[in-house]
This record gives sequence, C-alpha cells and structure tokens, in this order.
Amino acid sequence: ETGKRASERARAQRGGGRSGGGPRDRSEQGAAGATFERTRATMAAEEPGEYTLYYFDIAGKGECIRLALHYGGLPFRDVRLSRELFHRKREAGELPFGQLPCLQVPAAADDNDDDGGAAAAPARRMVVQSAAILRLVGKRTGLYPLQDDLLAAKVDALMDYDADIFHGVRVLKYRERFGFPAEAFDAEAVAKTLLDSVLPRHLANLTKVLEEGGSGWLAGTAEPTIADFFLIPPLQQLLEEGNGVERFKALGAQFPALRALCDRFHALPAIAEYYDARAADQAAAAADAGAK
Repeated sequence: ETGKRASERARAQRGGGRSGGGPRDRSEQGAAGATFERTRATMAAEEPGEYTLYYFDIAGKGECIRLALHYGGLPFRDVRLSRELFHRKREAGELPFGQLPCLQVPAAADDNDDDGGAAAAPARRMVVQSAAILRLVGKRTGLYPLQDDLLAAKVDALMDYDADIFHGVRVLKYRERFGFPAEAFDAEAVAKTLLDSVLPRHLANLTKVLEEGGSGWLAGTAEPTIADFFLIPPLQQLLEEGNGVERFKALGAQFPALRALCDRFHALPAIAEYYDARAADQAAAAADAGAK
C-alpha cells in the first residue's frame, strides 16, 4: 500500500519532508513558534503501531489525512474500499455514523485503553469525521499546536472556514445527498451565485489571512499545520479543476496567492514523494491489469 510504504520512508528520513516551509525564517517565530517546532520534531518518532485509514479510491475527504499521516511519519495502511464493500461494512455496523473516512488507531497507541473490555476497545479506536481525524493525527505528529491555545484556535478556525468556502460547491455537486431533489434544484443559478459572489468573497478572506501571516502557510507558522493539509486539497481541486464546474476554473487566475500556496505545499519533499509513490503504484497496477 502506498501509505504504508511511503510513511516508512518518511520515518527513515525524519525531517526531510519538512523543508521548504515558506519565506519566514524559523528564528522569527518567537517562543510559541519554537515550542511548536520542538514538539513536531519528536512526537511522531515516539508513536507506536500502525494506523489504518479506510476511504474510497478517490481524493475527497481522505486525501488530507493520507498526506498528514505520511508527512508526519505515522505508518499507516491506506485501505481503499469499493462502494460494494463500503455498503457491506455500513450495514454490518462497522463504521461509526456509517460514513468514511474512518481511521483505526492501533491498540498500542490508545493511551486511554483501560477496563472497558476487549469488545469496547476496537470501537473506541475507530475515529471518524475528517476534521476530527486530522486533529488527532496533528496532535500525534506535531502538526497541531498543543502548547499555544491562540495558535490552536487559529488552526481550528481555518479548518472550520472550509464549510463556508466549500459547502455550496459540495451541495451543487451532491445535491441529492443534501436533500435537494434534482428536479427542484436550479444548478445553473446556484453555480452563478457561487462564482459571482460567494466563492470570491471567501477566497479573498483566505488570501488576506495567508498574506497577513507572512510565512507562506495559512496559520502563519514556519511550516504547515493541519489547516494547510485540510484546505489545500479542495482548494487545488477548485482552482485548477473547477470541482466539476468548468466556469469555476476562472477563479485560479483571480487568486494567484492561493495557487502559489498549493504549489508550495506540493513542492514539499514528503508530499512530492507521496504522489510519486502513488503514481508508481497506479502504473504498476495498470501494467498488471494489462498483462492478465
């Protein structure tokens, strides 16, 4: 699996993925920033066991978690479920909330494992909701600030802002999932409103936060936090691919700073390594399929 193999390489080359953190020198971070950096340098190396991430074979809400696990050096199995297997697991009650992504935390890493009984422990170690999973990963890898409440609040606020930016786009794409019958939904009008006002307003706000931070990362830190991992994959999909709506691609030219943020993120050695490994796996799978 790409995640397991790539994260093993990241742990063997600890720190290699954390270069290219942006224009601000680490010495400018002050006491809070220094504490954040020390935490990030030690936590992942102390984390035992192997995690298992269950999601579909798409980027979606799982990509930010895959990338954070790999970047943070936590070994994990990247289990990509078919729709059929997902439905079977949901019907069997194996997935909290009946949804993906779902992260299974290894028993050795469950610090709260007590007298709840063997049957209770596996359920407790199944974590769902992408933001909650990412916060857990961030706390265990140093991608989330544990000793600076104000910085943590800023990271949380940025992650919460995802809903303001992208909820309308997701409703447009998955309207029936949100309770809007196709025949009663004016997709053209919704797309126009999103493009003309909603998305530009929120992307301008995000650009302002990025530029005021001065570091090249959303929370103003010397290196990325989980806020960057959470927001950059959907940002890139929107600005480069239009999230399935051709006219949305025009937003990329309107917000060059956000495009540059996406480029900076993908230039990080560990992120580039992850995608190189993923491409190699896909090529090998295609070759195997062609040989059969």
